[in-house]
Order: sequence, then C-alpha cells, then structure tokens
Amino acid sequence: MSIFAEVPQAPPVAVFKLTADFREDTHAPKVNLGVGAYRTDDCLPWVLPVVKKVEKMIVEDNSLNHEYLPILGLPELRSAASKVALGDDSPAIKDGRVGRREGHMYIHRHIPELGRIELRVPHKIP
Repeated sequence: MSIFAEVPQAPPVAVFKLTADFREDTHAPKVNLGVGAYRTDDCLPWVLPVVKKVEKMIVEDNSLNHEYLPILGLPELRSAASKVALGDDSPAIKDGRVGRREGHMYIHRHIPELGRIELRVPHKIP
C-alpha cells in the first residue's frame, strides 16, 4: 500500500463548481462567470483578438516544433513561476531548492508519522 493512500483528497476547485452550478440553473437571464470560452449572445465561442494574433504568430514561427518538453516542463517557465510564487530574493530560489522544499512540506503535512526527513545538500536547478 502506498504511503500516500491516507492523504485526504483536496476539495473540488471552486471555479469548476461554479460552471456546474451554471449548467444546472434553469433561470433564463444568467451569465456564466466560470472557466471556458467567452461566448456571444448566441452562446457561440468568441476568441479574443489577441489570441488570434498570437495563434498566427505561432503558426508563422518556424523555430517552433512539436517536440515534447522535458519531463519537468519548460525550464524558463519553472524558473519564472518559482520567482513569482516565492520572490526573486527567496533563499530557496538562490539555492535552487524550490521543488525539494515544496515536496518536503507536502510530506511533512500529510504524512507526519514519517517523522524527521533528512535532506541532503541540494542540487542546483538550472
């Protein structure tokens, strides 16, 4: 049995519940404020002009291809997202140990019976 078997399931994502509630509501004058496409008054998807512009740029960019990303995703995105979440001056960012810290805190919070967890010297994340 996995040590994660007893970790409680996270609650439903509120914005998806909002969309489900919208679908179930029979009141005619309503507006869907949940996730998904913008819609016209005829309930057809409406694509933002900026999205159409970027789609065209992507199609015309010969440097892009259909290669899969590395298993950890786009390195530039990981780095930027970590800086947004933790701040540029975060010690975890400077030491390249963001994923290790988050993983450690997850295990500590949900599987406390493991007790103390030893972390070795972190490897730099490019």
